[in-house]
Amino acid sequence: DSGLATTAPPFWRLPDETSTRARAAEIVGLLRLASEPGVMDEADRLAEALLVRSALVRQTARRDDPASRIATARTMLESHFLEHHDLDAFCRSHGMSQAAFRRHWLSAVGMPPARYLASLRMREACRLLANTDMRIGAIARLLGFDDPLYFSRRFRSAHGMTARAYRRAHRSGTGR
Repeated sequence: DSGLATTAPPFWRLPDETSTRARAAEIVGLLRLASEPGVMDEADRLAEALLVRSALVRQTARRDDPASRIATARTMLESHFLEHHDLDAFCRSHGMSQAAFRRHWLSAVGMPPARYLASLRMREACRLLANTDMRIGAIARLLGFDDPLYFSRRFRSAHGMTARAYRRAHRSGTGR
């Protein structure tokens, strides 16, 4: 026995089974639409989020360590960046006041939580534009923008070009 493999089963309980079951049902629903452009990318993203979340559950962060709570909050935000987040509830769920959470977050991440969330969404927009045939309006809605024109303005502000120009540049491999 080299000790490289473990005999323990690779299963563990998740604290929120309802949420996990809902995510799994979403993935199964997407698999039924596998021939649609971009659907499998979305299924992959949801599956990855489930894996990240399950890994977080296995970690036991010390309750008195703000850095570990911020790391846990950051990982959770990264795996649920398409969802709406109530900052006050998010702070409470990580055992901090809004002021303490913002202070520790800014120290660890270097930007406010809302800006970080927006950057995650813009990064996903770039990935979807470069790798899928999804319409720009559909990408905007997927990322939580009710108004595709507002999405276009935010995208141009963040990347210095329109979403359509970004898609053309990154599909052809010419860069910006």
